Amino acid sequence: ERSYLFRWLLYCLSGDTSLRCWLVNQGEGDNGKSVLWGVVQEILGDLAQKVEASVLKRNDSSHNSNRLLMRDRRLTRIEEGGRTDVDVEMIKDATGGERSYEGRYAGAARGVKVAMVSKIVVNVNGAPNMEVRDRAVRRRTIIFPWRVKVADLKDRGVVLDPLLRDKIIENELPGVLQRILREGRAVWSLGLTDSDHIPEGVNAHIRKSVK
Repeated sequence: ERSYLFRWLLYCLSGDTSLRCWLVNQGEGDNGKSVLWGVVQEILGDLAQKVEASVLKRNDSSHNSNRLLMRDRRLTRIEEGGRTDVDVEMIKDATGGERSYEGRYAGAARGVKVAMVSKIVVNVNGAPNMEVRDRAVRRRTIIFPWRVKVADLKDRGVVLDPLLRDKIIENELPGVLQRILREGRAVWSLGLTDSDHIPEGVNAHIRKSVK
């Protein structure tokens, strides 16, 4: 799982979108998901954007402007605490690498066409609620399980630092980037679909969703 995660980190740093998939980091809260991807967003600077979870939701009136924030980004980061009824067509557009989305900023007279080429990374405590019978979406969905439970560390007396992300950004950002590049390159040839835990996570979600 560790080597797989480093491959995804390297993929998000690149301008490549040929793999046509989106990543769902699934696990209980307080296990480092937001810290890690917050650091990656800082590394990418203007090439990354955090948007509201409404960008994923079907029939949400606010997702129009949120999608426009994805313009020219290599990474779109979304934090979602609960289950999300995902807009399947949006996922197809965002991961297809072929279509563009035409939206309008608030108050703008004309629409803006946006090429949907950003890698979407979503952090959730529960898997998103999507139409799992849609094979195209299933094929493009990667549910990565975060098995670490920081709550268990608390029970053992480990004190969690709420400023950890800020401290890493201030003191260790170059080292983090170097490690992503080094370890990501070392295992990049393995691809992004070989981990046994990935189909396991997707299939488990499918079984729950179709009941």
